[in-house]
Amino acid sequence: MLQTIRNIVRDGRATVRGWSSYRQQTGKWPWFSIAIHTLNWVLMIFGIVALVWCAGEYHLSQWQFAGACIMVALPYGILWWWVKDKVKLNQVRSGRRLARGRAVR
Repeated sequence: MLQTIRNIVRDGRATVRGWSSYRQQTGKWPWFSIAIHTLNWVLMIFGIVALVWCAGEYHLSQWQFAGACIMVALPYGILWWWVKDKVKLNQVRSGRRLARGRAVR
């Protein structure tokens, strides 16, 4: 559990460093990436609160709660990895390519 928290913190620091690097190279902040990252955390926190509320409201057993968590987490996890790997990286690459193009001219 502690290692997972360390990985989350390390990943967050790497994301912020990537944003700073992007700004230094292109002269602007990657607002789309920042919005996706913020929305990700808001949805995770809201989802956790909603699952815990539903478990209490509908008196779910531990197995029903675990099943609900898996049913919600699996598609969300797939979407999160896709956004992290494809959308954010493509935006950073495009911004760097545009910055190189402006610097050459």
